[in-house]
Amino acid sequence: MLGQNYCTDLKYNLKSCINQDILSKILLFSIILHSFLLLTNTTMPKMPNATRSALIDAACQLFSQHGYFDVTTRMISEFAGVAHSSVHYHFKTKEAIYKEVFLRVFDLENALDHKKLLEKEPYVLNSPDGKAYAIQRVVRDYFSRIVFYRETWKRDLLVRELYENSPIYLYLVDNVMRLEGDRRIDFYYQLKPDCTPSEAFVWAHTPNAQGLMYLLNWPTIEKMRGADFMPELQQRVINTTAVMMIQLLDLPIPEMLR
Repeated sequence: MLGQNYCTDLKYNLKSCINQDILSKILLFSIILHSFLLLTNTTMPKMPNATRSALIDAACQLFSQHGYFDVTTRMISEFAGVAHSSVHYHFKTKEAIYKEVFLRVFDLENALDHKKLLEKEPYVLNSPDGKAYAIQRVVRDYFSRIVFYRETWKRDLLVRELYENSPIYLYLVDNVMRLEGDRRIDFYYQLKPDCTPSEAFVWAHTPNAQGLMYLLNWPTIEKMRGADFMPELQQRVINTTAVMMIQLLDLPIPEMLR
């Protein structure tokens, strides 16, 4: 009996030693691998969605700094810290990832157009004051998303595209930029059903015309007047544009815009 217990204890102790030895080796391997990754400035493999997002993040920065023509897919993958093959797996071409970058710039899914506003406030267009309020909300959303970016890379990228015109410029005009104007044209027809097409077009693109002027000249204005001047200017531009569009419909000017 004593011999049997001794053998059992011996087996247990040997098994424990072996397990501890394996755990020690695993821990040592993890430490070595972590040190190697730090020294070689590499990262652990990313999950598919994380990789795709990292590539878009990298492309946003690179395209805004260097323009479409001077950026390669290898530059994007290296900046993102992923394998070069990931670019082709997720996007196939440089043009495809450039399109994704511009979808992020315009952020149309989160844009506040009149239809979304009516879903939240269905009675807002039932009075002149409500219509003026709706116009002001839509104009403010446009300038906040497209012109007065908190992220400067967006403004830099859009200005570069306007000056340089990438191979997919016409695609961007038809499938991204044009949607902004078309939504406001639909809004104008709802506000004034008997209007002419040219009247609706001019009204709907008033924010575009104002926004483009400030988008292109923002760095110059900031240099001339100083950074402290810019927040007040933003509010003035938004309010003035909204007032202009409200007046074209002979609606009352909201108190907050006076």
